[in-house]
Amino acid sequence: MMLGALLAGPAQAETERSIVESGKSRVGFDAFHVWGNFSGSSDAPTGEIELDISDLRKPVKGILTVPVASLRTGKAGRDKDLRRKLDGERHPEITYRINKVESSFASVAQNSDVLLTIHGVLTMRGTERPVTYTGRVRLRDGTLWARGESRIRPADF
Repeated sequence: MMLGALLAGPAQAETERSIVESGKSRVGFDAFHVWGNFSGSSDAPTGEIELDISDLRKPVKGILTVPVASLRTGKAGRDKDLRRKLDGERHPEITYRINKVESSFASVAQNSDVLLTIHGVLTMRGTERPVTYTGRVRLRDGTLWARGESRIRPADF
């Protein structure tokens, strides 16, 4: 399974809190299964990130939350099975807490990608596991855009 995120929020120099805008942001995944591969996504992630785009060597922290009920794969039956497998009634959210970020450049510049290694903890079904995402961040028209991907094994959760 691969998870990815596209986040947007206002950004300025100095440590700033950017809000993940539900409806403008997206979290998606690709699942590889013996009976067929499929993709899914949610347009309802929420969260926030604190960082200084002029100095990415400073600590970065944040959290991204995705409601299990908001995940869609394009097939209603599969969506229902997915929510059941994720135990959405007892654990209605998937969260990713950012603990540390390593970057290819010391700062984010307008319309330039900075490569990231994002270390954190993914929580699904009430189980926490460390997960590292590779990603990139960009500043475009005063908005911070980030995208990250990682391979995880659902059985670990």
